[in-house]
Amino acid sequence: MLTKEKEITTFEINPDGLIILIEETKIIEDGEVISTKREHRHIIPGQDVTGEEERVQAVCLAVHTPEVVGAYQAKQTQQEVVEEEPVVDETIQEEIDQPIE
Repeated sequence: MLTKEKEITTFEINPDGLIILIEETKIIEDGEVISTKREHRHIIPGQDVTGEEERVQAVCLAVHTPEVVGAYQAKQTQQEVVEEEPVVDETIQEEIDQPIE
């Protein structure tokens, strides 16, 4: 008989509060593991975790304090602004704008 077991085997916590979950799925036949697959998932500070298992919720509650969530969101906003504003050297821009002769 085949059975399938899923288990979160690892919690990695980055300094910015990002939580990386490593989930292992095992296929078992007659008591012997015949296949194992590992998947990584990320939970960002402030993400809704109501659908997660209690252990994941507890870790998120402990790690994702209001300060961590605020700092993470501020960092993301700052990165978005930098990505949206391309910096072009004025000399290069003038050369680009010159008509081709």
